[in-house]
Amino acid sequence: MIKEKKMYDFPADQLTLYVAKKGDNWLKTDDPDVTMLENGEVPKGINDIVKKKENKMDPSYRVRNKAFGFPDQDEDEDGEIHVLVELPEAAVGVGVLAWPRKRKLSEERLVKLKDLWEYLKMNIAALPKPTELKAMLQQPLPFRLTLDDDKTAEKICDENGDFLQCKDLTTMIEFCLLKCSSPVESMASENTWQSFYDALLTIPSELAFAKGILLTLRRNRVDNTGTTAKRLQPDLILHYDGMVLLRGEEKSASTFVDVSCKELTSKMRKWNPMFYGDLPYILGYATSGARLKIVTIDRHLHAEKVVEFYSIVAQKEEVIKTFYNLSFFLVAMVTLSKRTCASDLMPYTPHVTERRTIELMDDIVKRTIQRQQCLDEDDFGRLIDIYTTLQELSSRGHEKTHLQTVRKLELPDEQSSSITVQLQPLGFSREPENVKEVYEWLQGMLTALKFWHGSKYCHGDLRWRNIVYVPTSDRGYWVLIDMDESHRPNTTTISWNHQCHGDILTFQHDLYQLGRLMEFFTVPLTDKLLSVQTALLSAVTSQLGAEEVLMMMNQKE
Repeated sequence: MIKEKKMYDFPADQLTLYVAKKGDNWLKTDDPDVTMLENGEVPKGINDIVKKKENKMDPSYRVRNKAFGFPDQDEDEDGEIHVLVELPEAAVGVGVLAWPRKRKLSEERLVKLKDLWEYLKMNIAALPKPTELKAMLQQPLPFRLTLDDDKTAEKICDENGDFLQCKDLTTMIEFCLLKCSSPVESMASENTWQSFYDALLTIPSELAFAKGILLTLRRNRVDNTGTTAKRLQPDLILHYDGMVLLRGEEKSASTFVDVSCKELTSKMRKWNPMFYGDLPYILGYATSGARLKIVTIDRHLHAEKVVEFYSIVAQKEEVIKTFYNLSFFLVAMVTLSKRTCASDLMPYTPHVTERRTIELMDDIVKRTIQRQQCLDEDDFGRLIDIYTTLQELSSRGHEKTHLQTVRKLELPDEQSSSITVQLQPLGFSREPENVKEVYEWLQGMLTALKFWHGSKYCHGDLRWRNIVYVPTSDRGYWVLIDMDESHRPNTTTISWNHQCHGDILTFQHDLYQLGRLMEFFTVPLTDKLLSVQTALLSAVTSQLGAEEVLMMMNQKE
């Protein structure tokens, strides 16, 4: 008898099997007891089968064992075996099974998660003030659901709403309630409580996905000090395509919730429009075991409380309402944000390549290079010298170099065989859009080369991916990044992806690559820009320097 085919993953030792027979006959599909079972009721006949000790299948018996007493089957013949499978009790709580229903299905409208958007009562044309947001998040669900606990359903649902049957939503809510019914020690670890918050965050993630919005949840694990504080990483972020909507700091009950809340802003350091768009604020949540505080974080890194729960277990109904309504507010944040700048890399998410690991944070980019990722010891030493030189250049405090500055450099020692460098500012890929911006871009790149060549290094890899635009409150500017292919002039043969593959690398090869990049512009170039481009493209056959080209740029037409 197969009612429906679905895959459930339960350990075999949690399943209980019973021989499905009435007297000497197999339980048949058309039996009235089977019909009642299929309709969600457990009739007396089924209970009688389960209660009989001899019907319970002992896992130590082989299928042919006579103790099963299979009807109409000789000892040496193969035949049918009808069984009833009892799933673990927890399966009821997560919606795999349902207790006998108190209402007929005909009273309820069958809906999917995407249909719940039709019941949305929030009209969000602009993000509300935190005080208004609290009332918005604590509204009851605008319909009624049948849950295992009627009192819980009454507390979270609108008593005048339509009866709905949404299996996915019911499953998520029942699972949250099941978690809350499990005893937890008062000083349970952060990891224990994370499973509770993961269950709650599943609700907005799944509802948003039903609307076509993929929200990505990322956790950063603690280091050997038991925290993420020193790494400047939030414990958790919820983002949409790299735009951070919510940051989280999670602690056990041994840490006050206000300490967690302060970490929300102390780690954030600055408002980065690449991460947060032009939203007036993002959301933050801080925990201390079962205690939860949800706040807004504005552009000045000021946190204002929206709602606080002293216990997500004791106040589970209010918490479930909040996370349900959070679904619609997060999607509104995505819709209302007009993010004009974005990076190809996801924030606070290590991007690992064969040669290095890169991670974007609010105000820095962290590059980590392992010794074993380098060609040899000399190559590793070259990279150490590159970033030491860049650090010295950063500390001189002269005019804008259009190079990244080194905020912190960690060199290998007895405990570490890696280079870790924190660089700023952060930028994103953006080409000049008009002639004025072409001038600004070219001035910036020539200035960067003037300083880098002045430090006796060729860049070696001038490509669009190694040039970023840094947004500012006034006018942004371009910066040359990624010094990993830098070499001293006349010391190495170009063996990487380069237009002059096989040449001995010189300063002039950087200028030549800059001229080649100008070929990508779609805006008409002025005569001066065209003459500068011609000079750059002929640089490899001359002794032209970046400072000379800058002088050409400053000459009147």
